[in-house]
Amino acid sequence: MSAPLEWFRRYSLHFWALVIAVALWLQVHGKGDGSITLDVPLQVRDLPESMVIVNDLPGYVRVTVTGLQTRLKELNPKDLVVPINAADLTTPGVVERAPKIGAVSLPVGLHIDKVQPDRLELQVDRLVTRSIPVHPFFELPEDWQTSELLVRPKQVALTGPEVWLDTLQEVNTTPIRLDLKVGHFQVESGIESPSGKAIHLSKGQVKIIVSGRLMRRAVTPPPTAITEPIRPEEVQAAKHHPAAVTPTPAPPASAPTADQSVPAKTAPTPSTPAPQKTLQQQEPQAQEVKQKEPQP
Repeated sequence: MSAPLEWFRRYSLHFWALVIAVALWLQVHGKGDGSITLDVPLQVRDLPESMVIVNDLPGYVRVTVTGLQTRLKELNPKDLVVPINAADLTTPGVVERAPKIGAVSLPVGLHIDKVQPDRLELQVDRLVTRSIPVHPFFELPEDWQTSELLVRPKQVALTGPEVWLDTLQEVNTTPIRLDLKVGHFQVESGIESPSGKAIHLSKGQVKIIVSGRLMRRAVTPPPTAITEPIRPEEVQAAKHHPAAVTPTPAPPASAPTADQSVPAKTAPTPSTPAPQKTLQQQEPQAQEVKQKEPQP
């Protein structure tokens, strides 16, 4: 047997292993590296049960992943989660936390290059339970009102941040719409959460029963303007000094009722005519005017 054939038989396994390795390397690295930007869900982990985060955190963070392009095409952002560790948050306050990039599970050959925002502010408060009075909330027209209201139960237990429940004076029911009929009513309602998901009922759903009486509001008619009679002294003052008296516009005339009487107008008193100057008294005045005219 020739030497080349013997050599091929001895090193054939090594040869094929080298060919397979080169083919795999070309398949993986043939297209090079790249990067992709994804919006990945943000998740707060290990927060103590007695604590709650008050402020609103973003639901997603923007992550830049770099690595093999073939692996990047197969990456699905729904399969990724960026966690924030909150296990040590046991007292109320404001703290800053950085997303844990190392805890993100990525395929081999990929890594996170950048995350935005890189730090997040957390406002932490104690989770407490308080009994809050219930206030019935009606949606009625303006000319309708309720009275003799009875609410059962009068208070409900709410769970939420201590800083919010300590300032909450009452909680409204869900909007109540009544049939516009005068008389007694009784309806069932629920509780309207004052702050969305942050405050909730401690015992799940609670049925609120509201009863009372529905009636119309009493409408008060507008007052009728009454014209005062003209006094005689005002008539005399208007005749002697007409510029000093400002006429007042009269209100629109209305038909007199049985209880009202029309005041009688006072007859005007004849005035004494002013004395006229005689011709002799007017001539000296005309001469004085001529003397005052300038000489040309």
